[in-house]
Amino acid sequence: MPGDLLLLSATAPNRAQRAIVDAQRRLGYAEDDARWHHAAVYIGDRYMCEAVVSGVRYHPVADLVGNRLIRVRRNSALSQQQRFRVAIRALMRLSKPYDFWSVTLSWLRSGGSAFGRAVSREFRVRRDAEICSQLFHDAYMEATGHALVRSADREVVPADLSACDGLVDVPGNWIRIP
Repeated sequence: MPGDLLLLSATAPNRAQRAIVDAQRRLGYAEDDARWHHAAVYIGDRYMCEAVVSGVRYHPVADLVGNRLIRVRRNSALSQQQRFRVAIRALMRLSKPYDFWSVTLSWLRSGGSAFGRAVSREFRVRRDAEICSQLFHDAYMEATGHALVRSADREVVPADLSACDGLVDVPGNWIRIP
């Protein structure tokens, strides 16, 4: 449904994807939550909106088919109007740049060093750029008036969205596509 969260985990992750998963593990997330290295917003009509290194983009979900696990989550209490608002709020960020700074802060914070903790306290999340999980969280918060994760001083990571109680998994009949 529009406004659903899509979480992704590559079955053969590349170095960057492994680094995200490892950082989430070091931050203390359970393995079932840390495994998700990417998030996107389902828009409807088989399209999604996501933040990738080239910026926020809109494209078919079919582009994800391959060697990935996909987990779908939603707040089943949202009205259809609220679901569409989540989708629209995500689309309003199209072409916004990727937030490499937030990714760097997350990595520093996960290292456990005094420097990493000091840097993550000193610098705050940018609002002029996006990372995938923050894109979903911000669109959701703007559409509903409710935060899924308490993160005023840090970025929302995919593991936060996997672990949050405000969303439930959407059951599905999955097939393997060769």
